[in-house]
Amino acid sequence: MTESKGNIGAFRIMPLLTKSMTNTPLLSIRNYYRRMDRIFEKEDLNLENELYKIEMADEGDAKESDIFFHGMRVASHEFAKSSFYSSAVLGVYAGFENTLERVIVQLSDIDKIERVKKNNLSNIDALKVTLERHFAFNFDTSLWEEVSDFRKLRNAIAHNGGVISEKDRGEGLTQRLDGVYERDNGLEITMSYIENVIALLDSFFKILNGEIKRVYDKIS
Repeated sequence: MTESKGNIGAFRIMPLLTKSMTNTPLLSIRNYYRRMDRIFEKEDLNLENELYKIEMADEGDAKESDIFFHGMRVASHEFAKSSFYSSAVLGVYAGFENTLERVIVQLSDIDKIERVKKNNLSNIDALKVTLERHFAFNFDTSLWEEVSDFRKLRNAIAHNGGVISEKDRGEGLTQRLDGVYERDNGLEITMSYIENVIALLDSFFKILNGEIKRVYDKIS
Protein backbone atom coordinates (compact mmCIF):
# COMPACT_ATOMS: atom_id res chain seq x y z
CA MET A 1 0.00 0.00 0.00
CA THR A 2 1.58 3.28 -1.10
CA GLU A 3 0.86 6.74 0.28
CA SER A 4 2.85 8.72 -2.26
CA LYS A 5 0.24 9.32 -4.92
CA GLY A 6 -2.77 11.67 -4.67
CA ASN A 7 -3.67 14.10 -1.90
CA ILE A 8 -5.30 13.94 1.53
CA GLY A 9 -8.72 15.03 0.20
CA ALA A 10 -8.75 12.25 -2.36
CA PHE A 11 -7.76 9.64 0.22
CA ARG A 12 -10.45 10.88 2.64
CA ILE A 13 -13.27 10.60 0.09
CA MET A 14 -12.17 7.20 -1.25
CA PRO A 15 -14.11 5.04 1.29
CA LEU A 16 -17.31 7.03 0.66
CA LEU A 17 -16.89 6.76 -3.10
CA THR A 18 -16.31 3.01 -3.13
CA LYS A 19 -19.23 2.46 -0.74
CA SER A 20 -21.52 4.39 -3.10
CA MET A 21 -20.21 2.46 -6.11
CA THR A 22 -20.87 -0.94 -4.51
CA ASN A 23 -24.10 -0.40 -2.52
CA THR A 24 -26.37 1.55 -4.88
CA PRO A 25 -26.27 -0.86 -7.87
CA LEU A 26 -27.05 -3.87 -5.65
CA LEU A 27 -30.05 -2.16 -4.07
CA SER A 28 -31.39 -1.05 -7.45
CA ILE A 29 -31.04 -4.44 -9.11
CA ARG A 30 -32.54 -6.27 -6.12
CA ASN A 31 -35.61 -4.02 -6.16
CA TYR A 32 -36.01 -4.53 -9.92
CA TYR A 33 -35.91 -8.33 -9.62
CA ARG A 34 -38.38 -8.24 -6.74
CA ARG A 35 -40.83 -6.24 -8.84
CA MET A 36 -40.49 -8.67 -11.72
CA ASP A 37 -40.93 -11.64 -9.40
CA ARG A 38 -44.24 -10.19 -8.18
CA ILE A 39 -45.37 -9.89 -11.81
CA PHE A 40 -44.57 -13.56 -12.44
CA GLU A 41 -46.37 -14.58 -9.24
CA LYS A 42 -49.44 -12.63 -10.32
CA GLU A 43 -49.44 -14.37 -13.68
CA ASP A 44 -49.04 -17.76 -11.96
CA LEU A 45 -52.24 -17.02 -10.05
CA ASN A 46 -54.04 -15.80 -13.18
CA LEU A 47 -53.21 -19.02 -15.00
CA GLU A 48 -54.36 -21.12 -12.05
CA ASN A 49 -57.68 -19.29 -11.97
CA GLU A 50 -58.05 -19.65 -15.72
CA LEU A 51 -57.50 -23.41 -15.51
CA TYR A 52 -60.06 -23.71 -12.70
CA LYS A 53 -62.70 -21.98 -14.82
CA ILE A 54 -61.91 -24.21 -17.78
CA GLU A 55 -62.19 -27.35 -15.66
CA MET A 56 -65.55 -26.21 -14.28
CA ALA A 57 -66.98 -25.76 -17.80
CA ASP A 58 -69.12 -28.35 -19.55
CA GLU A 59 -67.39 -31.02 -21.60
CA GLY A 60 -67.11 -30.42 -25.34
CA ASP A 61 -64.92 -29.20 -28.18
CA ALA A 62 -64.71 -25.70 -26.68
CA LYS A 63 -63.34 -27.06 -23.41
CA GLU A 64 -60.79 -29.22 -25.19
CA SER A 65 -59.64 -26.19 -27.18
CA ASP A 66 -59.46 -24.03 -24.06
CA ILE A 67 -57.32 -26.62 -22.28
CA PHE A 68 -54.95 -26.82 -25.25
CA PHE A 69 -54.43 -23.06 -25.52
CA HIS A 70 -54.17 -22.72 -21.75
CA GLY A 71 -51.31 -25.22 -21.86
CA MET A 72 -49.62 -23.12 -24.54
CA ARG A 73 -49.93 -20.00 -22.37
CA VAL A 74 -48.50 -21.87 -19.36
CA ALA A 75 -45.55 -23.11 -21.44
CA SER A 76 -44.88 -19.60 -22.72
CA HIS A 77 -45.09 -18.18 -19.20
CA GLU A 78 -42.74 -20.81 -17.76
CA PHE A 79 -40.24 -20.22 -20.57
CA ALA A 80 -40.31 -16.45 -19.95
CA LYS A 81 -39.85 -16.96 -16.21
CA SER A 82 -36.97 -19.40 -16.68
CA SER A 83 -35.26 -17.09 -19.18
CA PHE A 84 -35.67 -14.13 -16.86
CA TYR A 85 -34.08 -15.80 -13.83
CA SER A 86 -31.24 -17.17 -15.96
CA SER A 87 -30.60 -13.68 -17.31
CA ALA A 88 -30.75 -12.40 -13.71
CA VAL A 89 -27.81 -14.64 -12.82
CA LEU A 90 -25.87 -13.30 -15.81
CA GLY A 91 -26.81 -9.70 -15.00
CA VAL A 92 -25.93 -9.86 -11.31
CA TYR A 93 -22.61 -11.55 -12.08
CA ALA A 94 -21.72 -8.98 -14.75
CA GLY A 95 -22.58 -6.18 -12.32
CA PHE A 96 -20.40 -7.76 -9.63
CA GLU A 97 -17.43 -8.21 -11.95
CA ASN A 98 -17.81 -4.72 -13.39
CA THR A 99 -18.03 -3.13 -9.93
CA LEU A 100 -14.88 -4.90 -8.78
CA GLU A 101 -13.10 -3.60 -11.88
CA ARG A 102 -14.40 -0.05 -11.31
CA VAL A 103 -13.23 -0.08 -7.68
CA ILE A 104 -9.71 -0.99 -8.76
CA VAL A 105 -9.73 1.64 -11.53
CA GLN A 106 -10.94 4.27 -9.07
CA LEU A 107 -8.33 3.32 -6.50
CA SER A 108 -5.66 3.43 -9.19
CA ASP A 109 -6.45 7.11 -9.78
CA ILE A 110 -5.03 8.01 -6.36
CA ASP A 111 -2.93 5.03 -5.40
CA LYS A 112 -0.54 2.66 -7.16
CA ILE A 113 -2.10 -0.78 -7.49
CA GLU A 114 -0.20 -3.73 -8.89
CA ARG A 115 -2.67 -5.91 -10.73
CA VAL A 116 -2.38 -9.67 -10.43
CA LYS A 117 -2.12 -11.41 -13.80
CA LYS A 118 -4.94 -13.82 -14.58
CA ASN A 119 -2.88 -16.78 -15.78
CA ASN A 120 -5.05 -19.70 -14.62
CA LEU A 121 -7.28 -17.53 -12.44
CA SER A 122 -10.77 -16.40 -13.37
CA ASN A 123 -11.14 -12.64 -13.85
CA ILE A 124 -12.92 -12.12 -10.51
CA ASP A 125 -10.30 -14.25 -8.71
CA ALA A 126 -7.54 -12.07 -10.16
CA LEU A 127 -9.40 -8.91 -9.09
CA LYS A 128 -9.94 -10.29 -5.58
CA VAL A 129 -6.29 -11.24 -5.13
CA THR A 130 -5.26 -7.80 -6.42
CA LEU A 131 -7.33 -6.14 -3.69
CA GLU A 132 -6.18 -8.57 -1.00
CA ARG A 133 -2.52 -7.97 -1.76
CA HIS A 134 -2.96 -4.21 -1.98
CA PHE A 135 -4.75 -3.92 1.38
CA ALA A 136 -2.85 -6.81 3.05
CA PHE A 137 -5.88 -8.83 4.16
CA ASN A 138 -7.80 -11.92 3.04
CA PHE A 139 -11.51 -12.30 2.38
CA ASP A 140 -13.29 -15.00 4.36
CA THR A 141 -12.65 -18.31 2.59
CA SER A 142 -16.19 -19.68 2.96
CA LEU A 143 -17.65 -16.44 1.62
CA TRP A 144 -15.44 -16.55 -1.46
CA GLU A 145 -16.27 -20.23 -2.04
CA GLU A 146 -19.92 -19.18 -2.34
CA VAL A 147 -18.93 -16.47 -4.81
CA SER A 148 -17.00 -19.11 -6.77
CA ASP A 149 -20.09 -21.34 -6.85
CA PHE A 150 -22.03 -18.38 -8.23
CA ARG A 151 -19.38 -18.00 -10.94
CA LYS A 152 -19.68 -21.69 -11.85
CA LEU A 153 -23.46 -21.39 -12.16
CA ARG A 154 -23.05 -18.29 -14.32
CA ASN A 155 -20.57 -20.13 -16.54
CA ALA A 156 -22.97 -23.07 -16.93
CA ILE A 157 -25.66 -20.67 -18.15
CA ALA A 158 -23.39 -18.51 -20.30
CA HIS A 159 -21.19 -21.20 -21.84
CA ASN A 160 -22.89 -24.60 -21.45
CA GLY A 161 -26.57 -24.05 -22.25
CA GLY A 162 -27.58 -24.06 -18.59
CA VAL A 163 -26.09 -27.51 -17.94
CA ILE A 164 -23.90 -28.05 -14.86
CA SER A 165 -20.65 -29.76 -15.86
CA GLU A 166 -20.03 -33.31 -14.68
CA LYS A 167 -16.96 -32.06 -12.80
CA ASP A 168 -18.93 -29.41 -10.87
CA ARG A 169 -21.82 -31.80 -10.24
CA GLY A 170 -19.39 -34.42 -8.95
CA GLU A 171 -17.95 -31.85 -6.56
CA GLY A 172 -21.42 -31.16 -5.13
CA LEU A 173 -22.15 -27.81 -6.75
CA THR A 174 -25.87 -28.44 -7.24
CA GLN A 175 -26.30 -29.38 -3.57
CA ARG A 176 -24.68 -26.12 -2.47
CA LEU A 177 -26.84 -23.86 -4.67
CA ASP A 178 -29.87 -23.31 -2.45
CA GLY A 179 -32.78 -22.26 -4.68
CA VAL A 180 -31.36 -23.80 -7.89
CA TYR A 181 -32.70 -27.13 -9.16
CA GLU A 182 -31.77 -29.40 -12.04
CA ARG A 183 -34.83 -30.42 -14.07
CA ASP A 184 -35.17 -32.59 -17.15
CA ASN A 185 -35.51 -29.47 -19.31
CA GLY A 186 -32.68 -27.52 -17.65
CA LEU A 187 -31.98 -25.47 -14.55
CA GLU A 188 -34.74 -23.96 -12.45
CA ILE A 189 -33.50 -20.80 -10.75
CA THR A 190 -35.74 -19.27 -8.11
CA MET A 191 -36.06 -15.75 -6.76
CA SER A 192 -34.82 -17.03 -3.41
CA TYR A 193 -31.46 -17.83 -5.04
CA ILE A 194 -31.26 -14.38 -6.61
CA GLU A 195 -31.99 -12.83 -3.21
CA ASN A 196 -29.36 -15.03 -1.55
CA VAL A 197 -26.65 -14.23 -4.06
CA ILE A 198 -27.30 -10.49 -3.88
CA ALA A 199 -27.05 -10.71 -0.07
CA LEU A 200 -23.79 -12.64 -0.51
CA LEU A 201 -22.30 -9.96 -2.76
CA ASP A 202 -23.52 -7.27 -0.39
CA SER A 203 -21.59 -9.00 2.42
CA PHE A 204 -18.51 -9.16 0.21
CA PHE A 205 -18.62 -5.46 -0.59
CA LYS A 206 -19.23 -4.52 3.06
CA ILE A 207 -16.03 -6.35 3.98
CA LEU A 208 -14.17 -4.69 1.12
CA ASN A 209 -15.46 -1.23 2.01
CA GLY A 210 -14.49 -1.80 5.63
CA GLU A 211 -10.92 -2.59 4.58
CA ILE A 212 -10.78 0.43 2.27
CA LYS A 213 -12.02 2.68 5.08
CA ARG A 214 -9.55 1.20 7.56
CA VAL A 215 -6.60 1.82 5.28
CA TYR A 216 -7.53 5.29 4.00
CA ASP A 217 -8.62 6.55 7.44
CA LYS A 218 -5.04 5.97 8.57
CA ILE A 219 -3.72 8.04 5.67
CA SER A 220 -6.15 10.93 5.99
